[in-house]
Amino acid sequence: MAYFSRARELADLTEIVTADAPQPVAVLGPEGSGKSVLLKELAASSAMPVVAMRGSEIEESWPYAGLSALLATLDSVLDTNCLASISDLLHPGIGSTPQAISQSLYASIESFRREPSLVVIDDADLLDPASQEILGYVIRRSGITELRVVISVCDMPPSSPFHGLHRLRMEPLDICDLLDLGRSLTPSSTAVSALEHVASASGGSPMAFKSILDELPEHVLTGKAPFPIAMRTGSRFATLIEAELATLSAIARESLDYLSTSPFTPVGLFDRVEGTSREALDELVASGFVIQEYGRIYIVSSPIRSAAYRALTARGRLAIHAELAGAAGEGYPELRTWHASYVEHDPRHSPDLLTAARAFAEQGWTRLAVDFAERGLALNSDGDLSEHLCRLSMTLLLDAHFNLARRYLHMARGRDLDVAVPPGLALLTVLLDYIRRQEVVAHGIERTVEAFGTSHPTECAELLCVAAIARLERWELTGAQELIARGASLAGDQAPIVRALTELAAAYEAGLTGKSLPGECDVSRRSGIIRDGLGVEASRILTARALSLAERYAEARSALEDVTNHSPHVGTFWTIFALQVTFSNELRAGQYHRARDAFAQIDLFVRSQSHFVVNHAYMASMIASMDGDVDAATEGLHTGIRLVTPGAGAAQEAQVAIRQARIAMSRHEFELAADYFYRARHLSGPLRNPQLLRFHVDFIAVLVRVGRRSAAQEILAEFHASAREMPSAWAARALAICDTLVLDDEASLRALRTTLDTWADGDHEYLRARALYLLAFLHGRLGQRQEAETATLRAREIFREIGVEVGGAPCAPAEELPETTPLLDLLTEKELAVVELLATGAKNQAIAHELFLSVRAVELRLTNIFRKIGVTSRFELMKVLAGELDARHRAG
Repeated sequence: MAYFSRARELADLTEIVTADAPQPVAVLGPEGSGKSVLLKELAASSAMPVVAMRGSEIEESWPYAGLSALLATLDSVLDTNCLASISDLLHPGIGSTPQAISQSLYASIESFRREPSLVVIDDADLLDPASQEILGYVIRRSGITELRVVISVCDMPPSSPFHGLHRLRMEPLDICDLLDLGRSLTPSSTAVSALEHVASASGGSPMAFKSILDELPEHVLTGKAPFPIAMRTGSRFATLIEAELATLSAIARESLDYLSTSPFTPVGLFDRVEGTSREALDELVASGFVIQEYGRIYIVSSPIRSAAYRALTARGRLAIHAELAGAAGEGYPELRTWHASYVEHDPRHSPDLLTAARAFAEQGWTRLAVDFAERGLALNSDGDLSEHLCRLSMTLLLDAHFNLARRYLHMARGRDLDVAVPPGLALLTVLLDYIRRQEVVAHGIERTVEAFGTSHPTECAELLCVAAIARLERWELTGAQELIARGASLAGDQAPIVRALTELAAAYEAGLTGKSLPGECDVSRRSGIIRDGLGVEASRILTARALSLAERYAEARSALEDVTNHSPHVGTFWTIFALQVTFSNELRAGQYHRARDAFAQIDLFVRSQSHFVVNHAYMASMIASMDGDVDAATEGLHTGIRLVTPGAGAAQEAQVAIRQARIAMSRHEFELAADYFYRARHLSGPLRNPQLLRFHVDFIAVLVRVGRRSAAQEILAEFHASAREMPSAWAARALAICDTLVLDDEASLRALRTTLDTWADGDHEYLRARALYLLAFLHGRLGQRQEAETATLRAREIFREIGVEVGGAPCAPAEELPETTPLLDLLTEKELAVVELLATGAKNQAIAHELFLSVRAVELRLTNIFRKIGVTSRFELMKVLAGELDARHRAG
């Protein structure tokens, strides 16, 4: 079954038509935007009787044809007699006015009121004008609430009979929706880069996207052959475009023909050509066929360019290419090569085209880079272009176009994957494999070093050192050190990259084993050595990672801000990498507001890519946990688990188990949480410093909770031993809490009070709030309600200050709060906002509008609210919370 790309619009429509006070809706969008599919889905999913019809151009000139067809369907479905009630008025000889017919029809519909019914009119703007006028009058009348009317039109100007209806505009689909649609329409072997390219060419139109996909052969979709420059569309979409092009004047169409022969045309070159004119250009711009910016002219969409180009005869295309190649001359060398490649079809043009593609990629003109690269490959698909493709892939990688980088990397490698590849290609493979799913494929590295170590020692050393960085990022210190030593044996221990990795590994070792990093000045000196070998951005980001592991969060933040604050001047790849390390650093520092900000920026970069997806899914899960959204946290975690390759690393697998345990805690499934924590403990065994995973407090608390106190004492003893060998400020605070957990209630209470009395503000505030919750729990168990409430309120204040929603802390499940805790205190601030609006009688759509959310987000929050309060309906929720809401409002 094909992916339905308009799920958000369907949810919004459903909310409107099922409301107690519905309003008629007009769905606006151009041909091919998915209006008809949306209305079909709405009708298919409706529990109400459905009256559906579609306007037709054939009937457009028949007065009242559309109205008669609609009323006939209405009578058939709803057992009414509306058509017969006005049939006399529709007779041409009567001379009835549309207003008289409208009033009579309105009265007839009122007299036949039934249960709510859904009326769907697709392409209502294709109905005859008289029918549109009458239906517009009837639909706009608010008295007939039983008929829930939804129409679709291409546009709704002020003169439209439907003007004034509630509008739902069909915006162009974003690349994420188009990729999901593409995956549902094509075999699993289809390359993501192919789907991305078609999505970019479609202009967000699902019809254009599907139409182009249908015309592409399998070997192009799987990445084994280059794209055609003018991609074909299906006959239906091509007919629509031809109808639009037919509206142009002859001189404008001729200018469009010239423009269609290349991805862009400089204004200066356009002016040199005899068959073009500025008047024609003005017409094309005014008609929306082309845009002009930065001195260049572009046709707005690939389908329009393709239709114009393919409408030319072969001789006509050749003549235009020859004329433009001559006109380009020395002033526009890349376009001279482009057009000459069609005239001469010489494979020697390929390197120049790929060089131009790389230059466009460096300037951020990705679409142009792809067009030039694909043309170069089409000219010389069997030639050795690996060096040019490798450079292009690296440029695309640094601009975070990972799928395109992988596409050209595969083409550079060729089809025989068992052959050792040159170090440059192997290095790209290591980077892309790690970026995508945090893999480090050792056998490919070994083959390359064995084959090229003697002839290319420096390049192989660089390959080994980049692989070592990936190992360090996975906390695999020993493996990284072995790779660095092999690099030193090839290039010498004084090679800049070897020196850089030696210093970097020493810094990671300090962070991973609890050793002290040198002072700030010495760190700066060592960072200079790393910078000489790896470059400015890499040195700052990787040094920041080591500082964060050593709990020097402020220094790490400063180093990362040097990258992120200058993001327009550094590659997108480095910006994303810096933001990911920032997210991790702020989580470790307990600065959750900052972590949210970093994730929001990452989300803008990553959500349209199929790389960084593992980290992104886990980060989304953590953010959802902070918000108290257990379902979204679970979904994000499951997405990450599904994408992770087996053997992705002990640290990552242990972190997954910890996330699973904390979600189980939030669901009050403490036995299950204990099992997950035991798995994390097992997986963290190979790590030099398991306490870096920071799960011991929750693990011990869960064991105590389920009555396994001796097991808790065993884990506590392990924690003490690890902290003695590898001390840290976090471990000291965490142990102070854990020590109290295994005591009896009164002794635990005294110990916790002592710990909190010496706790300074700003020192590991998450742990401090955790300790206050435990203190509140103990006070509650001992019947000290006032003290319990005081501790609870302070804990909640701290959580809000650091950016954790109150219900989002796994350390504070509802069952552990004192009995006097109000039910409203179980909810997050975001959930409280929903409850406040519910209390006013607002429906989901109104709540979504007020809080700037999607209807789906409101539904998810309601689900969490019902679960926390222990109810199953809005009515029950309002009944249970009525007293507390009244008290809250009286208190101001």
